[in-house]
Amino acid sequence: LQKDRHILRSYRRELQRAKKVLVLSCGNGVQVISEILHNIEVVSGTDTLFLGEIRHANDFEKRCMMCGECIIDVFESMCPISRCPKHMLNGPCGGSRNGKCEVYPELDCIWFLIYNRLIERGKVLLYKKIQEPKDWSKSLEMRRILE
Repeated sequence: LQKDRHILRSYRRELQRAKKVLVLSCGNGVQVISEILHNIEVVSGTDTLFLGEIRHANDFEKRCMMCGECIIDVFESMCPISRCPKHMLNGPCGGSRNGKCEVYPELDCIWFLIYNRLIERGKVLLYKKIQEPKDWSKSLEMRRILE
C-alpha cells in the first residue's frame, strides 16, 4: 500500500472536490485511504471474507486466513486451515470421497492434494507428523508489527 499512498496523494487536489469516495478494496485498503483522505467520507464497495486468489470473474479461492501461525511450509506450500472448510489440521475428515471435499464436492480435498504432493516429493512420512492445535487467539486480536 506504500505505493498506493503515493499515487493517491498525487490525486489529492481532485479528491478534495469529492463528497465521498468509493473504494473497491479489502478493509485494510479502505482504512488506509480513509486515513489519507481524513476529511472525505470513504465508502467500502466490498465485503472482505478472506485473502485469496481471483480465478475468474466471481470465482474466488480462499488461500489465507491470516491466522498468525503460518504452517504452509510444513504442507508443501498449501494451507489446510484456509483451504479446508472444516479447518482440519491433521489429515482429512471422514467425509472426503475420491479426493473431493465433503462440504464442497466440486473442490478437491486439500488433504488429498497435500498427500499427493508429499508422495511426489518423497516426503510422505511428514504426513504422519501430528500438528499441535493452533492458538486461535493470535488471529482474533488487532496486531501491529513494528520494526
